[in-house]
Amino acid sequence: MPMKDTAHAFGLAGALHLAQALELRDAAPERISYSQVELATQRVDPSHVETAQLHDRPETDSWLLMRHIHEQGFRDDGCTWQWAKQQGTRSIRTMGSKMFAEAVQELVTLGYGTVKLEKPLTYRSLKEMAK
Repeated sequence: MPMKDTAHAFGLAGALHLAQALELRDAAPERISYSQVELATQRVDPSHVETAQLHDRPETDSWLLMRHIHEQGFRDDGCTWQWAKQQGTRSIRTMGSKMFAEAVQELVTLGYGTVKLEKPLTYRSLKEMAK
C-alpha cells in the first residue's frame, strides 16, 4: 500500500501544479515544487490511515448481526427476527429483537436494503455488501 500512497501523493502534487500553472499562466514554474509534493503527501497520508481503520476494524456483535441479516435478506420473503434467529449462530440468537431492529435501521440508512414490512419487521436486501 505505501507505493499506492506515493502514487496518490504525486498525482495530487501534479494536480496542484496544474492549478498553479492555470492561475499564474506564463509565470508558473515548469517543475512541481517540493512544497507541493509535501502538501500533497500531508493530504494523502491521513486519508490512507482513515481508510485502513475503516476496513481493518474488528467484527463487533452489531456488525456480525448486520451481515447475517443482510445475507438472509436476499430471500424472496426477506428476513424477520424469527428467521434470523433460526438461521443464526448461538451468539446471534442471544442478541434479541431490539438489536435486530437497530441493525435493520442501520442497513437501511447505509442503503443496503429496505424494510419490506413493519409488522413483523422484515428486511429485504437490495445490493451486495462488501466483505
